[in-house]
Amino acid sequence: MYIIGPYETHTFEGWRTGMDRTNRFYFTEQTDSYAEKVFADASAMGTIALAVYREKSAEIVPYSGSASRMKEAPAKAAPSAPSQDRSGEAGELKKREQAGTGFGETTYSPAYVVHFDPEDSMAERIVLKYEWRSELCKKGIIPCGPKNRFWPDEYEFAPIPKDFKG
Repeated sequence: MYIIGPYETHTFEGWRTGMDRTNRFYFTEQTDSYAEKVFADASAMGTIALAVYREKSAEIVPYSGSASRMKEAPAKAAPSAPSQDRSGEAGELKKREQAGTGFGETTYSPAYVVHFDPEDSMAERIVLKYEWRSELCKKGIIPCGPKNRFWPDEYEFAPIPKDFKG
């Protein structure tokens, strides 16, 4: 769906729902997730999957004494507008269910149609799994000791020092 050149990066803010709009991603409970609401399927809950394809190389015709001929390379994608990071959802999520991705507010996000001729087979498959902290602790992926400053409390605000007089 998206074309990204070598060594380029891009921020994907949501589900593409049209050529000029997306609906924001947010982390939520399984029952509020996009997968559950649209497909009633939690089999890939908490998963982000990418399929990477390379573009087919331009055909090169050997020189035969007359003008050489080469297929024209496809046009490159128009650069997209820089996106702003608007991460962070207010409120504490219940952590009893699997982590899912919700379908949030509609945002303006123009896209452009470009020609891309992919190779026949996938070059890479990348699968990322995300989960609530409590589940990572239960599974032994991270230590489950007492909370520390890297795992803030409920509202995730910076704590005020005891001797602060402001």
